[in-house]
Amino acid sequence: MAGHHTASPFSYTGNEPTPLRHILDAKTTQFNHMADTRNKSLEILCSEKDAEAASLQSRFNQLKEDFEYNLRLIEERDSELSRLESSAEELRAVLTAKDDQLGQCKKLLSGIEEQVQEGKAREARQDQVAQQLQEQLQTSRRSREQEIMRMREQFEQERRQIERKVSKQKEDEEMRHLELKQTYDEARGPPV
Repeated sequence: MAGHHTASPFSYTGNEPTPLRHILDAKTTQFNHMADTRNKSLEILCSEKDAEAASLQSRFNQLKEDFEYNLRLIEERDSELSRLESSAEELRAVLTAKDDQLGQCKKLLSGIEEQVQEGKAREARQDQVAQQLQEQLQTSRRSREQEIMRMREQFEQERRQIERKVSKQKEDEEMRHLELKQTYDEARGPPV
């Protein structure tokens, strides 16, 4: 028969829990509770950040739709400018025809100086109209190009801001996941 010895307060026979075991169980329960609370808080925070990311994505989509709408308007304006350019070509053709007619008139009516002067005045007016139309076309083209450049810059700026926010949110979520895992691992403690 083995000799009798007094059990240490730190020994564990498997029959009854020791005071140290009580403390360890209590601390484990406390840590588990803290980890659960932390998990719930982080889940709420993640949900809020997901909602914010969805809002940013919605704003980005709206900006994209606005940009495409404005681009369609510019394309329609381009079509109108093309029509005006075609009209200018027709007007220049008319002017050329008028020049021919004027030349014929000069040959046929060389003695009628007054009629010749009237023809020249008409030609000058038509040239002025053609010049004004050409200037308007150039002004409209420059204005359109400046508007496209401004819209592109604005779109790129908005896109970069949204990408930075989304990237920052992803980094924050990864950091929170790491903190959550670390907190959970610390709360679990080493295997008993």
